[in-house]
Amino acid sequence: MLTIVLALSLLLSFLGANPSFAGPSNQTRASVLFQLATTNSQKPAKRNLALQQIEEAIALDPKNANFYYLKGVLLADNNSDEAIGNLDKALSIEPKNGQAWYKKSEILFLQNKPELALKAADKAMACSQSYIGVRIRPLQKLHRYDEALKESELFLQKFPDNDVIRTLHSDMAKELKRWPIVIKDETALIAMKQNDPKAYSSNLRRRAEAHIAMHQGNKAIADLEKAVQVLPTNMTAHKLLLSLYEKKRDKKNAAREKAILADYERKFNIH
Repeated sequence: MLTIVLALSLLLSFLGANPSFAGPSNQTRASVLFQLATTNSQKPAKRNLALQQIEEAIALDPKNANFYYLKGVLLADNNSDEAIGNLDKALSIEPKNGQAWYKKSEILFLQNKPELALKAADKAMACSQSYIGVRIRPLQKLHRYDEALKESELFLQKFPDNDVIRTLHSDMAKELKRWPIVIKDETALIAMKQNDPKAYSSNLRRRAEAHIAMHQGNKAIADLEKAVQVLPTNMTAHKLLLSLYEKKRDKKNAAREKAILADYERKFNIH
């Protein structure tokens, strides 16, 4: 990577030092700057340099949609409105720029504008089905859970091991009270998270909650006992265990859970 950056820098210096490259060479200069900016955009310490380079590229070639797209990406974290403005410029030049619609949808969602995010997501999907999944979060935010569930199912058909979308799928199924789907999703996530105690315990607890909703108390207890074995500080799981043991009139285990919760509250001064 260093060799590529060095070569591009040398080429840019050469272009600037040679008058014969004036005028028509603007696009070439801009292209080199774009490549440098793209490389530097991947390095947090060089993102300001990348922004400077892409601004120089735009000054040389103001009709290149990819330049405005990259500037929008670079600005997204610190100035979302300006980022949107640059993405809009990219889209005015190239209306079927799917990656610009995709990024615009992401930013609008983070600005808590789910309706506009969904419209941008629809545009991205119209450009390419490769942007599948972009509609899920806006639909969820708009409480259109059934549609979001279907969108996430389509995504999971292609990428079944994507834990982020699998979790969203489970969340949507929970909202719709489709407990067998929740159990299936959480079972898949449990298998994925065996090397992450916190996530593993959390997914066991989430599956237990679905079992509780289906009046499968013994299965819920089995999951919750495993959850607290893996992560003893999972207090939500302990509280659920206490409730279940009290319903079963299991005084011994209920007393154990009460003692664990009381000890935790005492240690962390929780009232």
